[in-house]
Amino acid sequence: MEEIKRCKRCITPGTLPGITFDRDGICSYCRNHDKLFSNWGNTRAQRKREFEDILGRAKRLRRNYDCLILLSGGKDSTYALYLCDKVYKLKCLCVTFDNGFLSDYAKANIENAIKMTNADHIFYKINRKLLLELYKSFLIKCGNFCPVCMSGIRTCAQIISKNFRIPLVINGGGRRISYLGIIPELFQGGDLFFFRSVMKGDPLEKNVRPMLLGSSFWYIQKIAEVICKILKIKNISPDLIHKIAIFDYLDTSRAEIYNILRKEMDWKAPQEPEHMDCLLHEIPFYTHTLKFPDLTPTTLYHSGLIRLGEMTRDEAMEIETKKLENRQTPIMLDSFLKEIDMKRDEFESYVKDWRKINKFRDKKINFIRRMYKKIVKF
Repeated sequence: MEEIKRCKRCITPGTLPGITFDRDGICSYCRNHDKLFSNWGNTRAQRKREFEDILGRAKRLRRNYDCLILLSGGKDSTYALYLCDKVYKLKCLCVTFDNGFLSDYAKANIENAIKMTNADHIFYKINRKLLLELYKSFLIKCGNFCPVCMSGIRTCAQIISKNFRIPLVINGGGRRISYLGIIPELFQGGDLFFFRSVMKGDPLEKNVRPMLLGSSFWYIQKIAEVICKILKIKNISPDLIHKIAIFDYLDTSRAEIYNILRKEMDWKAPQEPEHMDCLLHEIPFYTHTLKFPDLTPTTLYHSGLIRLGEMTRDEAMEIETKKLENRQTPIMLDSFLKEIDMKRDEFESYVKDWRKINKFRDKKINFIRRMYKKIVKF
């Protein structure tokens, strides 16, 4: 097998579009990560104070619920609930977007998490026939069906937080731990403008009106956040919904999180716990390998762990070599394709071209996002 050029620090291959290497052989993803989080270790106390200040302001509003937690049953969202309920004593409402493919592990973890806390919980579910039609439409148009669920999560968060007047929406993400969000050729979130663009003129457009409605709260909040950052004043309005990702403020290690969840939340997971909440999770990662054959489903995840110092390059390469030698098709692929009435060769032809997704992205919005990230930096 021909040797693949890889980053000397992580294991990202050089065949990804846009990737560059410095004279030491370190990739641009690693360098950007270093640049963005160069002061991360020195700001732990400050970030924790900011996090606690946000939670405190939400509590002082004395609403029926202090926060809405996007609970998938995975480790990060369950840890977010643990912190908010058990550590900071917030009144929590949890919502789970149920795409009909929640794993048994996810269902059990959600049930146990609610039992172990004082939180209330809602399942939000889109009509299954419509959801499958959306999956198929997105695959055909942009080669990626994950934005459907991401948009569903965004929609239920907006509807529920607004209807219940919940001032704070919390998810188990964070820019520092994001390993897919930095690669636009492979990842697209539940962006409202992107979803509208894909749906424009589609026969399904009239059936997904709730998912096409944007809440102005989030955008006003982001503008306010930038202004307050520049003017160095505290930012909050009782009428705005503040959205935060816990790992933008905290840096608890995976090992520590697993230990806490098993002990405090009766949380369980399979041998490979990443994305174990969805039965379809292997399929999007499989499409990455069809777009870029030098990738395996875990290449980018392990590269992210290396950057965080939670895995060595040698450990990652050992796994990578075995996976390259033993490529496997996802177990759920055939049954999924049968449900959306698509043949395997059609599916592969739709997902191989990584460029097709770009025509649905708004360049002006992407520019605004980049400017926002530059101002609201760590």
